[in-house]
Amino acid sequence: MRFFDVSSLLDYIIEGKLTISQPVCISIFDQDAFALLCEVVITHKDLLFVVDEVDFFDSPSSQAREFKKMIHYSRHYSIDIITTSRRPANISRDLTSQTDAFSIFRITEKRDLDYFYALNAELPEAIRALQEHHYIEYDHDRIEVRNPISLA
Repeated sequence: MRFFDVSSLLDYIIEGKLTISQPVCISIFDQDAFALLCEVVITHKDLLFVVDEVDFFDSPSSQAREFKKMIHYSRHYSIDIITTSRRPANISRDLTSQTDAFSIFRITEKRDLDYFYALNAELPEAIRALQEHHYIEYDHDRIEVRNPISLA
């Protein structure tokens, strides 16, 4: 199910049509709508919340109060959060400090490499050495280079 505004999603939830296992996609590019969506997710509980290009909604200098609440207390609401970003240095430390695992593709920007150096001094060199479409799974000091996913 795909929605383009939070109001339509709320109507869908109120009508009792949303099930726990049902994937829902909502395309929004509005800070206030994102904050409202975070409130909906916290209220609904037991969800996997995926945010593509999270740096649009979350940065070191700006973060919705509702998203911050979700980041810090998601375990109490049984909410798992998956985010993507092209620039990890542009994401708030609130989010990255609560991240269990990173999937890292090739990055060349110095600030981003410095960010990963702060996590583990070996990461920047491993990132620079990545072949095209390969990635690193980084989880609590474990660095593992992965091959591209094959859809064949």
